[in-house]
Amino acid sequence: MPGAGSRGPGLPGSAFRAHGEARAAPPRSAARREEPLLRGAGDSLRRLLRRSPSFSSRAGGDLSSTMAARLVPNVSSKEGESQCEEKHVVLLSPVGKLEISGCETGLHEIKLPKMSVLPSGAESSAACEVCEGAEEMTEPLKQCTAWLRAYFCEPARMASLPVPAFHHPLLRRDSFTRQVLWTLLRDVKFGEAVSYKQLAVLAGNSRAARAVGGAMRSNPIPIIIPCHRVICSSGQSGNYGGGNLLKEWLLSHEKLQKEKLAY
Repeated sequence: MPGAGSRGPGLPGSAFRAHGEARAAPPRSAARREEPLLRGAGDSLRRLLRRSPSFSSRAGGDLSSTMAARLVPNVSSKEGESQCEEKHVVLLSPVGKLEISGCETGLHEIKLPKMSVLPSGAESSAACEVCEGAEEMTEPLKQCTAWLRAYFCEPARMASLPVPAFHHPLLRRDSFTRQVLWTLLRDVKFGEAVSYKQLAVLAGNSRAARAVGGAMRSNPIPIIIPCHRVICSSGQSGNYGGGNLLKEWLLSHEKLQKEKLAY
């Protein structure tokens, strides 16, 4: 399952104080796993975090604020419902093949590729195309592929697209993990980053940073539910199911596209 964070050199605590948080050490278990990111990634994350607006002072008019009003996907939770018929589609994206599964009710899962090299400029701007399963796409799968195409190729269109419905068991039962994932989807916008501790506070339990890490590892719908935007309070980026190269690429992509949209 996708999880939170690739790994990277520490960012100063001041990078997070724009969100109202003092410098804090990462959980011990995470600290033992952390390794340096590729050279230069730290500077990129510093710039990204310094430009992230305060969660308590969102202003309308930009892509992130417009999208916030649309981030209310449906989640079926009917008791005793019959087992759904799962369909599969593969989207060829700038970061490789994304394997997407779902049914008529909603998305089940997005499986990320493992990147061994960063895409070149030409590859990163390539159009996204469905290369498998196009003939049997359900409505949620059509919405998902349209959303991902916009994310990678035309971010300005994301504000006009619905977030597809979800139909994964983890997102259908009441739990802290579900609460964390909804909070992440709703509050951490395109081009921003947040710490595990900050996300725990936003989800209502300031002492649950480690549980937030577990929720990121359990996230069945990465990119749409943006666990790649969650990093450690120390500035190190933590773990990520798609690997550190993919997380680095996603954060850099969002930062660049957000700057282009600002002009």
